Amino acid sequence: MSDEEKILNIISNTNYINWLIEFTKNKSNFSDKWLTIANKNDPNKEYVKNLSLFYEGIKNYATNNHIYPIKEDNKHYYTIKYQGISFQIGYELNDGLEYFCNRVPLENESSFIDYYDILSNNKQPNVDEYNNILNNISNMIREAYERNIPIESIVSTLDNVFKEITTKEEERQKTYKKTII
Repeated sequence: MSDEEKILNIISNTNYINWLIEFTKNKSNFSDKWLTIANKNDPNKEYVKNLSLFYEGIKNYATNNHIYPIKEDNKHYYTIKYQGISFQIGYELNDGLEYFCNRVPLENESSFIDYYDILSNNKQPNVDEYNNILNNISNMIREAYERNIPIESIVSTLDNVFKEITTKEEERQKTYKKTII
């Protein structure tokens, strides 16, 4: 079975998430490094080994729906919710790549992915609108290129727009963090 088939198998039913619920009752935070200390006959080993595939399935759904991971220091993760329980599923880059799962309280009711949406592959609101806008931008860039506008001019213009947007986003984040504190 290919990794893609394994990912689809893990993400398309509730077996893995139900295992996570049970496993994290006693071990609320774990990573795939647990495999190095686990008893070789432990039945949880295969599930922990598949944590990276579970993450990839979540990432695939999220990417298709314009949902991007939360980035903190060396960590990238998604918060998912299932049956009132929430998990941070992600990876950390330290001495290598380490996949992790943290069972966490749900702090913000709007910043999670509902696992039922993943199971049923529900489109998030505005996905079609975002895709249309992004397709229009792509078409405009292609048209500029086809009209012989130098690629350097196109790239320079896009760079300037990205810098402007990034500056605005950084200011928005600072304002947001001040209101939380």
